[in-house]
Amino acid sequence: MRYQFAAYGAPLAGEPARIAFAVSYLGPVPLQWWDANPAHQTVHTWDEFVKLLRARFRPVHAAKQARTELFKIKQAPSQSAGAYAAAFQELLVSLPDMHVDDAVFLFVRGLSPALKRRVGDKEFATLSSAINAAVSSEGLYGVQLADESPALAAAAGHSMEINALMERDPERTRDAFKFGTMAAEIIDLKEQLFAMRAAGAGGPAGGRVSGLSKQQIDERLRGGLCLRCGSADHFKNDCPRAQ
Repeated sequence: MRYQFAAYGAPLAGEPARIAFAVSYLGPVPLQWWDANPAHQTVHTWDEFVKLLRARFRPVHAAKQARTELFKIKQAPSQSAGAYAAAFQELLVSLPDMHVDDAVFLFVRGLSPALKRRVGDKEFATLSSAINAAVSSEGLYGVQLADESPALAAAAGHSMEINALMERDPERTRDAFKFGTMAAEIIDLKEQLFAMRAAGAGGPAGGRVSGLSKQQIDERLRGGLCLRCGSADHFKNDCPRAQ
């Protein structure tokens, strides 16, 4: 009804007009209930109309049942993240006062193991952001399929071990990977630089320059400087001093 009110604009701006419009959509049983009570004709606010309708037709224990179902709901192996999110939000209709943190926690808790590994360590301010993250992750990485396919799961065994480490100690594992990757890149660059120097000077022995200590040579190698004169404009093989 709220979408209808927004679409029609001015004709349904008044609350009595909104009530009359909504009554025209009632089914046979609720319409009979509405017409049979003369007191309903004195209802002039939308909130009061909604309150009466819910009090009459909503199950007494709807909220309790919905809360129980939210604690049990899980994403099925063949169910997409979007379908799971729709079922989850349908249960939330009966729990309008549930805190957003509780809703996010229960939603993430019910995701498939692979999706939970992808989004479980993130902080979400709204349920919508958590749903978007799960749907996007499923589309980007195909983690739902990885859970269902033994071949894909075996191929992803190494990354699953890494994800298990992330679950146990996410911050420490992220730091270890970050610094480990940086160290590997630095070592690789050093090895490439040394190989270039050695090749240009005719072999490892060509890296030695008379009059320089080992420490000075190491410093010039680390800085990408000419071994002969220390300039950053050229390498030793092209040094003007060698001419």
